[in-house]
Amino acid sequence: MTRAQILLPDALYNRSKRYAEFKEISMSEVFRHAVELFLGIHKECQIEDSAKEWQIPICRPTGLIRDPFADENWREKLYSREDD
Repeated sequence: MTRAQILLPDALYNRSKRYAEFKEISMSEVFRHAVELFLGIHKECQIEDSAKEWQIPICRPTGLIRDPFADENWREKLYSREDD
């Protein structure tokens, strides 16, 4: 298993803790079940065969006409105003 650290709003954490105590299971088990349920609902996120070789995902068009990082002064231009 892989260890993960997450941040939760206090109310969600408290509800999760009460549920874990009620079911007499660990918080880890609550979150594992929650993620499994979430991914079961959102099947478009499923990877059918984890043994398949990874490929670079195809990106949707961003509407960018040119590479914004091609200019070596891109950081300065990021914070400058056009009317300066």
